[in-house]
Amino acid sequence: AMLPWIRRFAPQANVVFDTVDLHFFREMRQAELSGEPHLLEAARQTKEDELGLIQKCDCTLVVSPAEQELLTAEVPDARVQLLPNIFDQNPTKEEFNTRSGMLFIGNFDHPPNVDAMLYFLKEVMPLIREQPGETVLTIVGPNPPEVLLELVQDDVRILGWVQDVRPLFESCRVCIAPLRFGAGVKGKINMSLAWGVPVVGTSLACEGMHLEDEESVLVADTPEAFAAAVRRACTDPDLWETLREGGLLKMERHFSSASVRPWIQELVHHGLK
Repeated sequence: AMLPWIRRFAPQANVVFDTVDLHFFREMRQAELSGEPHLLEAARQTKEDELGLIQKCDCTLVVSPAEQELLTAEVPDARVQLLPNIFDQNPTKEEFNTRSGMLFIGNFDHPPNVDAMLYFLKEVMPLIREQPGETVLTIVGPNPPEVLLELVQDDVRILGWVQDVRPLFESCRVCIAPLRFGAGVKGKINMSLAWGVPVVGTSLACEGMHLEDEESVLVADTPEAFAAAVRRACTDPDLWETLREGGLLKMERHFSSASVRPWIQELVHHGLK
């Protein structure tokens, strides 16, 4: 609604659309997962609105190569620039033997996070409980819904909003990202890896991040595979150290201030001309 006013009163200005993630891409995936016709129609409307805005702006920013490729196909005449998330390394210090349990972090006003935790608690956690040893899950994030709170057990803690999450990353062995729909690059994975905590995630959660299974992340797309991957990350110190170092290296190469600076310089000096 503001774009016509910007064009009228600041005709010299370049207008940049920072997508954060492509909403229609996320909504399409949600609709496909649920099979709900009304969600599919809503996603189609979002797509029309979002692509229309992209066509009207001078430049559109996306955080992943996957989204850049998608928009190149959908809106070939639009200028689409890649600008990754920035997460500089700041690894937690605790070693494997002084850590325990799993951590999930996410805002529960964001539907993918609610779905991820319902899926994990209903389908993955029972399999983890069947394995030897104890693995506690700590869930952090504002506004957890009642349907999630009802699934709390002795080995599941839901803390809600936490002002300083670093102590939780300092004490857990692994972070989980069991996302089944979404878009963009997942900040929860950026944060975990930049803080030196290994991640178990779905293929969708890890997309567009240059991560490699068994080297910088463990990828698992079924409940059985996810439970097995969590157990491995929580019981194998050599694998844990490999994933920790591999994740830190990926963050340095692709998401650090130094690695992203050329993208910003390209955008400022050349991308808007």
